[in-house]
Amino acid sequence: MVSNVPPKSVSSGQTVFLVGDHVVWKHIDGHVYFIDDDYITICVKGSQCCVLCYRENWKEVIHQEGK
Repeated sequence: MVSNVPPKSVSSGQTVFLVGDHVVWKHIDGHVYFIDDDYITICVKGSQCCVLCYRENWKEVIHQEGK
């Protein structure tokens, strides 16, 4: 996953994200593309479409291993 931002991680409670992490949120399957203190963007596979996921929803995001 290529991002125009330097590698960064952010955590909310027990949720930690890194740019490039493969995640699933609701019906969205993609990679973390951008991280901010208040939201992450998830880039959908095969597309340049990124979805905003606010901090209050991070507990719903599932990390996918090995993809």
